[in-house]
This record gives sequence, structure tokens and C-alpha cells, in this order.
Amino acid sequence: MTTTGVVETNAVDAWLARSLDDFTNHVHHHIDYYRGVAVRQAGGAPVEDEAIVQGQIASLRSFCEKSVNVAANTDHLIPYLDPRVQYMNSPEFRQFGAAWSSPQAQWHGVTRVYPTPSFIDYLLDQYRALLEHGYDGVYLDDMYVLPGNNPDAGSAVRDADGVVHPRMGILATRELVKRLAVLQHEMGRSPRMTVVHMTNALLTVKSSGIR
Repeated sequence: MTTTGVVETNAVDAWLARSLDDFTNHVHHHIDYYRGVAVRQAGGAPVEDEAIVQGQIASLRSFCEKSVNVAANTDHLIPYLDPRVQYMNSPEFRQFGAAWSSPQAQWHGVTRVYPTPSFIDYLLDQYRALLEHGYDGVYLDDMYVLPGNNPDAGSAVRDADGVVHPRMGILATRELVKRLAVLQHEMGRSPRMTVVHMTNALLTVKSSGIR
């Protein structure tokens, strides 16, 4: 993609080249899940592991190419993002996951995370890159109350009796939206385009991002 907002076709190849090893490792690590999907799609016939991996890579490429085609025919391109989940095999999670993770839910290689200050820093770095390379805003899913349970990382509190009480992340998610609004302002984006998923979301979380 370019800073003019036009998505280049070769951006798909460039992104896949950077991400393919991690994605392939992810599929191999969760091959039993993807085998179930592939067998259902094959009408119950057995499917070799390498065919499963190549099928998932092809699906990923198809998704990226469809995004490119859509972007060429729309005024605004806003990606779907979920700031409350993270792939556990990503390099960033392998380094900082002990502080970010709130593992009340894990599935197919992803885990719930709590927006600690360092995780917000990481997200803002990723979001800046998106805005610099053609996207006009961001869509944030799962912005409702999700508890943290790590007192050492600040996502929970341990009382005098040693009992751990979770934080709900209300102010933390609000801080994310507030800093995202500041980022868009600093980048000269007007109007700011931050879409917060509405299901059970709190107005206090949204308020800083509205313009």
C-alpha cells in the first residue's frame, strides 16, 4: 500500500513474504483443528498435512487479494482489529506475553490479553503502520469489559490476604482509544475514523475517540 491510500497489488506478496513463516508454524502447531476443517470441506475424505497447510496459505492469499480489490473501489479502508486477543506464537507475545496475557480464554493459538501500558504501546505502533500505508482508520472489536488476572503486570490487584481481584480494563481500553485519537490527530487525519464495536461497549471507552 502507499501513503496515498491506494493499495498496490504487490503489497500482498510483500506482506505474505514477511508473515508466511509465522503463519505456517501456526497452522502446523494447530494442525488437528485445521485438519477437521479440511476434512469437512472434503466431504469426510482424509487430507494430508501439507495439503492442509497449503490450503490455508491459499485462503490467506485469497483474503488479502479480495481486500486489495475492495480497496480499489471504496472511499475509505478501515481494517478489522481486535485489541483484546493476540497470537501466542508471535515474536512480540513470546517476549512480552507473560505481562500481556489474561488466559481466561485461549483458542486455536490466540489468547485474551489485557491492555497494559506496554501492550498499548505495541498496538499503537502497529496502528501507526496501518495508517501510514493506506488505511483511513481502525475498527476495534471486543471493547467490552474483560477482566485481567495478572497482579504482577497490573491487570489485577492482590489484597492483604493474598486474594487476587481482577481489573476490568475500563480505563485501560479508554486509554487505548484516547491515544489512538491523539495519534490520528498528530498524523493530520480529519475526521478521525475509529469505529468501536458497540456490543456491551461503554460510552466512557468511546468518548475520547469521537469527533
